[in-house]
Amino acid sequence: MRFERSLTIFVVVCCLLLLQIFSAIPISNAEVGTIKILPAEDTYISSLLHFENFGDDDKLLLTEERRDLYYPMGWYIREILLKFDLTTIPEDLEISSAKIYLYCNAYNQSSVSFKSYHCSSNKWSEYSVDFTSYQIDLFDNIYSTGSEEITVSSQDEWYIIDVTDDIEDFITGTLTEVLKVVLEKVEHSIAFSSREGANPPYLELTFTKYDSSITCQSSKSIIELGDVTIISGEITPQLVGGNISLRYQNNATILQSFVGTDTSGSYLATFLPTTAGLWNITAEWAGTDYYESASNKTTLTVAAPPEQPEEPEEPEEPEEPEIPQEEIGVMMIIGIILGSAVLVALVPLLVKSRGKE
Repeated sequence: MRFERSLTIFVVVCCLLLLQIFSAIPISNAEVGTIKILPAEDTYISSLLHFENFGDDDKLLLTEERRDLYYPMGWYIREILLKFDLTTIPEDLEISSAKIYLYCNAYNQSSVSFKSYHCSSNKWSEYSVDFTSYQIDLFDNIYSTGSEEITVSSQDEWYIIDVTDDIEDFITGTLTEVLKVVLEKVEHSIAFSSREGANPPYLELTFTKYDSSITCQSSKSIIELGDVTIISGEITPQLVGGNISLRYQNNATILQSFVGTDTSGSYLATFLPTTAGLWNITAEWAGTDYYESASNKTTLTVAAPPEQPEEPEEPEEPEEPEIPQEEIGVMMIIGIILGSAVLVALVPLLVKSRGKE
């Protein structure tokens, strides 16, 4: 008995501890956003052609090939340069991941591996950089630790490079990445699509959107059917041109309208209800690339107009009875007979009065 009681107390204590632990874990309802950024510039350089520029090429080449007469030690390489403009990214944006997507057009081995290295210098242009200027301006600024090794084993496919660690210190400004093939003293090459190609590379940022809010109110809480009310509110942040969706619902009746925000983030709309009853009015804002969506609601009671007193009905005039057509014919015949009899009776009198004259 004592053991069962102790076990019960132990179980209760454990449950309370677990409840406290899980209640302390924050549950995030933050909205996640993604944005794709195309390269501002991209190109490749060749150790075989020291002074050659490939800025207008529609492909990006990574190679390690055998050339007995050329640098280094009879091998030459091609490396890729990517530059992304991040000046439009807010400084305090909470970025959870940054990935570069590259589309492979072709490769010449069963598998080819490469890595991406961050470069702290952005002093290069895709239409002027060559292998010589690369060694002078960029080589010493390339980080020694690269990304995880990416293996290419098929073409016509997208390959992803995780550069989250590189972008944390370069939220604003410009990000330069240098792609290098993993040297194995084996002839192999990869051809990716450049920004001039059909499938340009891009940088995809995943981040937590900033909080936002919207208010919604009606100028009147109760109106009569046929009257108009004003629906108003504002969004935070105070952005001009925000598209606000207003949804009005009364049972099965649903109406919708759209209105923009002014320079202070405020909006204004008129509403003419079509039926009496309780209307639920919802204002929604879709947000932006960096701000989450928001919604709010209010209610409006629409009363039916008072009934007007009915006017007394005028008494109906009695309708004259209709005479059947048969009776009308008979009466006409009788009238003709009576008229003829009267004429017959009057003729002798007229003749007699003329005789006296």
